Amino acid sequence: MKFSKVLACCCTLFLSVFVGSAQAANPFGFSFSKETNVPLYAKPTGLLITGRCNRYDAAFAAARAKGAEVLTYLNPASRPDGRVCALDQGFYMNNYGAVPLWPYPSYGQRSMWANTRMTDMRAGSKWILWVVSYVEKLMREGKVDGVFLDGVGARPWGQSQWSTWPQWEKDKWTDGNIDLVRRLDAKRRAINPNFIIVNNNVWDRGDSRGYAAVLENGSVLTFSTSGRLIRERTFAPGAVQAAVLAAPGLIVKTAAGLEIHSAGPTQNYPLPRNARFLGYSQGLVAYGLGRDLRLRQLKNGHDTLFRRLEPRFHAQLGRRGLAYASGRTLGFSVWAVVNAAF
Repeated sequence: MKFSKVLACCCTLFLSVFVGSAQAANPFGFSFSKETNVPLYAKPTGLLITGRCNRYDAAFAAARAKGAEVLTYLNPASRPDGRVCALDQGFYMNNYGAVPLWPYPSYGQRSMWANTRMTDMRAGSKWILWVVSYVEKLMREGKVDGVFLDGVGARPWGQSQWSTWPQWEKDKWTDGNIDLVRRLDAKRRAINPNFIIVNNNVWDRGDSRGYAAVLENGSVLTFSTSGRLIRERTFAPGAVQAAVLAAPGLIVKTAAGLEIHSAGPTQNYPLPRNARFLGYSQGLVAYGLGRDLRLRQLKNGHDTLFRRLEPRFHAQLGRRGLAYASGRTLGFSVWAVVNAAF
């Protein structure tokens, strides 16, 4: 079964590029409480998601023996107010009351769903480190093929009242979720590269993280949406051709390609010589090369020719789609959100 090992359950696909290569969906089932139909998925290409309490049920072991892949449900973003079962309690530090909660605007105040509290998803928090250690044990144990992380993504949903959050708090929550997934991916690569990590959320918040400005002396300034200076980074004069602040962090275009600066190590992605950076969204980069408008997936380097246009064309990739202008032609290709049954 061929999966990209770190996935989002709500996938954003660019229709103009990928629809033509769509294939029949593999059988994919949730079995949160009952295992009646689990044998139907017990074959290669079958994918099953267990619930909070039935991870070690014999039906899942039998399905894995016949070639299915089994992911276990975990919800790092919310903690139940009451006990669910022993297995669930084990994930929540063996004591629901011990789980650190989201501290803003006051400790434990925020909730996504009834009878739950939002956990402390700040980068490097005690809870983040606990979740990483818990999933690491699952990787080493070898009784499941991966995890299904409910709620983990760019923003919370439900009754969280996200639209009322101040920008700095939104950024802390987003950055913490990114930190969690990066830590898990590092463990996966070191322990079991075949371990599958799926997050049931999106990575596009639908708003701007702020703005970036390139100065003549080579410095790159980043500002919040309110105009507050966030940080100044120093580069050699003329080294930075473009800069934008996006969900992964500060994206800088240099002669060698793209650099993504965030709380962790700088990530480098090569682009062809003389490429023009034309925007980023959901792990996809648009760039111009001569008359070619091209799209590249940073994760795997897959590169696609989108359009061949006039020599001096303009284009911009954003969270809602790709706009381009060439001669007397204006074009806009929209994003489509597909709830994928993997």
